[in-house]
Amino acid sequence: MQDNKDKRPCKKLKVNFTYKKPTDDELRNLIDSSRCKNTDYSTSNWIRALEKFRTDVNYQGLIEEVDTKEELEDQLCRFVHAMRKKDGSEYHVSSVNSCMFAINRHLNNKSVLSKPINIMDKDQYYKLWQILNGKVKSLVSQGRGERNGADGFTEDDLLQILDHPAMSGNDPASLLYRIFFFNAIFLGLRGGEHFNLQLQNFIRRKDKYGGFDVIIYKSKTNQRGANNIESQGDKLYIPEIPSIIEMYENYFTKRPTQADPHFYLKPCNISEGKY
Repeated sequence: MQDNKDKRPCKKLKVNFTYKKPTDDELRNLIDSSRCKNTDYSTSNWIRALEKFRTDVNYQGLIEEVDTKEELEDQLCRFVHAMRKKDGSEYHVSSVNSCMFAINRHLNNKSVLSKPINIMDKDQYYKLWQILNGKVKSLVSQGRGERNGADGFTEDDLLQILDHPAMSGNDPASLLYRIFFFNAIFLGLRGGEHFNLQLQNFIRRKDKYGGFDVIIYKSKTNQRGANNIESQGDKLYIPEIPSIIEMYENYFTKRPTQADPHFYLKPCNISEGKY
């Protein structure tokens, strides 16, 4: 008979894992894999437009070589005021917003200034914010608030739409229509983006102006990353026009407290005393 000692289980061999230091090339490849090609293409286009402006007005060097915040803000203010398409016509609001985010990305990658840089932060770049807000209001008044591949609305077109009884905002349905129209005009939302919009995307600013920042996840870029489990968003804002802010506030206060998180809700019958 065999000795019972021979039946003892064999010890498992331990495998010691050894870390290896990633190379710079490996790190760069990982960073590149997190970037969206469409975003890189958009950034390159807008930086070319910015540098053409800077060349035409005799600024020296490149935008990322500007070494003071004050000079950077001054140059960007002048660019926002002057920016035009190649044919000399004005951009739409959504394009202006895209441009600013593209410049911000570029500066955070290449600027000699300390990081992070946020040119959209009103507290840090207040003059630029004022210029940008004025630009948006001006473009909206020219009918360039929306962009859907068709001819833009004229100012008369916008006024006719907003003056229509179905857009009055005095009842649940018209309030919903008016807010939907504002979101299309000011935020440049596409169909799917309207559907995915949620109440939490609207963040009230804690300042004396009381406006709204809006985090928009653009369907075109189709990005996913560490900052958000579903996608990475751009921060836009609703122009600080009192009557418009008041309409949004009215919409928010009419929502039931336990409502679905989606931004758009089916209107109730006003005879029931609810929205």
